[in-house]
Amino acid sequence: MTGNRGYYRDGWKLLALHPGPDVDAPRWQLFDVRTDPTELHDLADRLPEKVDELAAAWDEAAWANTVFPLLSGGALAVRRPAEQALSRPVRILAGTPPLERHRSSKLIAFRDFEIAAELGGSGFARGDEGVLVAHGDPQGGYLLYIEDGHLVFGLNSYGRYTSVDAGPVPVGASRLEVSATVAPRLRWDFTVLVDGVAAGELLGQVQLVGMAPWTGISVGVDAHGPVSWDLRQRRGPFRYTGALRAVTYTPGPVQVPGGAIERIEREAEYAAD
Repeated sequence: MTGNRGYYRDGWKLLALHPGPDVDAPRWQLFDVRTDPTELHDLADRLPEKVDELAAAWDEAAWANTVFPLLSGGALAVRRPAEQALSRPVRILAGTPPLERHRSSKLIAFRDFEIAAELGGSGFARGDEGVLVAHGDPQGGYLLYIEDGHLVFGLNSYGRYTSVDAGPVPVGASRLEVSATVAPRLRWDFTVLVDGVAAGELLGQVQLVGMAPWTGISVGVDAHGPVSWDLRQRRGPFRYTGALRAVTYTPGPVQVPGGAIERIEREAEYAAD
């Protein structure tokens, strides 16, 4: 991981940590974990032949298990250019299985985005209720739902849950939306809209980055661990009872200076821990 590597065989453990600028020039350490289980005594200088033997075995195993290419310089991941397609708009039909978590994250991370729930038939009818869209779980996420005729948007920022009641949904309403706008200091400003008219705001909310949301997008139900524990305890997964056709995500461009995303993600993960 990030250029660090290790290999174990028959009580011998070979390690190369913090590779530096040249990932192809590891400084190997060697430990006999049978007599030195806490790895206090590096034997690499005393047993160079054993180092060479295990280094060759590591190289062979690495080729056999798709370890290459190795990464260095603090990079967390390198994605293929084709993965840029993952941040294009997507329309998810009601009843579709939850969208995979990495694909889901690419739609919102470090960017503005819009979510639009399309109601079918004659639109919203009295008595319709349930989750329209949910993304995430107790570790972080958000959801849009209707309960007792009111439209509610909730955000779980790494365990801190807050919500806005956007008021009663008019009978016949056909498009319920959430618009997220990037704000300074890694924040989002959220606006909830009903048929294009602003109905509620949730401002200055901490962005979800790093490993949050851990789970992907579900439409018409909160299918994973609950974004809101209170709602789950009261209503369960809270499947939407009305005519929900689809939910469309429209992501904007990434709004983080080049090279800063990896640093911010690391800081977010440390903060969450």
